[in-house]
Amino acid sequence: LSFLFKDEILFQHYHTEFGQTQSIQLTDGSQVTLNANSTLKVPRFGFGQDTREVFLTGEAEFVVKHTIDNQLFKVKTQKGFEITVLGTEFTVYARQRGGKVVLNKGKVQLRYHDKTDQLLTMKPGDWVVFDGKGHANLKKTPQPQVHSAWKEHRFIFDGTPFSELAYLFQENFGVMVQIGNDELAQWKISGSFTAQTAEELLETLTEASDLTFRKEKNVIIIEPAN
Repeated sequence: LSFLFKDEILFQHYHTEFGQTQSIQLTDGSQVTLNANSTLKVPRFGFGQDTREVFLTGEAEFVVKHTIDNQLFKVKTQKGFEITVLGTEFTVYARQRGGKVVLNKGKVQLRYHDKTDQLLTMKPGDWVVFDGKGHANLKKTPQPQVHSAWKEHRFIFDGTPFSELAYLFQENFGVMVQIGNDELAQWKISGSFTAQTAEELLETLTEASDLTFRKEKNVIIIEPAN
């Protein structure tokens, strides 16, 4: 109780509900856009003299403002990695099933632990994915801005298996989705879809793929149309 009380005093908490996004301007002029079901902790009484530290659970895009004294900006997560930057644009995903960092502009330094402490300098277009065990996999993405399309309520798929949809609906809308069978789970979908709610996205996806969905208790089941 003492720890929680101290945390509430020292930090301002920003939280988004399922299906909600929020734009936040920090005291240093940096801009943060929180995705759904996410929390950002920011020092309530301003940043320190050496570093600017924030704490993220969930997903967010950061546009960090460079300071005259080159003060470092750090994003800390509970997934075993943190990002250090001077001035840049990047997206961070830190949820239960893993984490990822996508760099749009500038340069960031990624610190994580994989058997030993690791330090990785990312360049624009770099995409680092962490699995459930904290192992990092560096990829390249030609359009890093795609990873923050959720800011405009857009969901972009590029050969994405249907099995991934269940995670998307659970993390962003708090909706449990079940894929009808194993064969359907391997189907892949591509395209850009705009939706404000889980129901709207479900209708668009199923219509585009000649599928149907039904609700059983608290679970939505996607299956082939008859």
